[in-house]
Amino acid sequence: DGNDSHGSNNLTNNNGVTFVANTATKDGNAASFVVGSAESLTKASFETGLTTAATWVLWLNPSDFASYRVPLSKWLYATAGEWAIEVQPAPDTGKVRFYVANALTDGGSNYVTTTEALTAGVWNSAIITYDGSLSAPDRVAIYLDGVAATLTVTGTIPASLQSSPNAALTFGNFSGGLNRPYGGLTDAPLIYS
Repeated sequence: DGNDSHGSNNLTNNNGVTFVANTATKDGNAASFVVGSAESLTKASFETGLTTAATWVLWLNPSDFASYRVPLSKWLYATAGEWAIEVQPAPDTGKVRFYVANALTDGGSNYVTTTEALTAGVWNSAIITYDGSLSAPDRVAIYLDGVAATLTVTGTIPASLQSSPNAALTFGNFSGGLNRPYGGLTDAPLIYS
């Protein structure tokens, strides 16, 4: 189902995200996104309260890497940017990119990219940590399947996260402005402050 961790504030299911329950999932149920569709789950007016430290945890089972894929974001492109997790197509096939906006109008110029890649068709764990108290190149760490990834930093990772009620917490795409639908399964997403 599309419930949040309390089971009461349901997420909005946009365009038919389905939930599968079987032994192929990591936590009993997984959200299934069809490649190339505009499916997403959103939680409008969701304030994470994240400012200078956060951790994102999720399981990803991508179906392919044919185009840019966004499994999780809180980024309304060009008007309310906060952060976004994106999986890359060729030539960076399967690499994970984490965007951190330095202003609400940021177009995505500050990010880190892993040198390691996810594997399509199998479960991959992804843990992303952000610590604004560290020096700019060290503020983001990404762990893929429990191993610290080597990162390439582009731009300057800011010392604090942006916050806007206009950007919905979105599973399966950007909150709006860009269409980069995720294809595959996601499971057990957690966000810690």
